[in-house]
Formats: sequence, C-alpha cells, structure tokens
Amino acid sequence: MEMLDFIKGRLFLQTTILRMRLSRENIESKHPDRTDLIEPLNTSENDLILVVDILNNCEHEIRTRGRQLNNYERLILEQKARIKELENELKFLNIEL
Repeated sequence: MEMLDFIKGRLFLQTTILRMRLSRENIESKHPDRTDLIEPLNTSENDLILVVDILNNCEHEIRTRGRQLNNYERLILEQKARIKELENELKFLNIEL
C-alpha cells in the first residue's frame, strides 16, 4: 500500500467527519429536539475519529516495520559480503570446504 493511499484515506475520513459535524451542528441549531438525528451523528463522528487514530497507529507501525526490514536487509547483505570474503580467503589458502 502506498503512502498516497493513507493520505487519501485520511483526507476522505476527515472530510466525512467534517460533513457529519457540520450536519449535526446545523440540526442542533435549527432543530435541537431532533435527538433521533443528533445522537447517531455524534456517535458516528466519534467512531470515525477513533478510526483515524487507528489508521495513524497502523501507519506508524508500518513505517517502523519498514525501517526494521531495511535494517535486516542491510545486515543480511553485509553478512553475505563477509561470507564471500571468507570464501575467497579460503580459496586463496587452497582450503576446500
């Protein structure tokens, strides 16, 4: 998944949250007695805010794991190079494995 996908997803969620908030506030100001609409909008808005937090945590975890994988890959390449050096040393000394 590309970083652009995370950015787009966050943007869509933030836009949806804002729309819900504006709708809820509009209903609250014009029809404060419509709790049948206000309460579900408020609940859904809060749920989506939690989803944004979860996605942010997932994005952070993905970045952390990506750095770990890069470090492991670097270590593996270093070890492969060291093995190649040792093999060349053994060949130079005419030692067969």
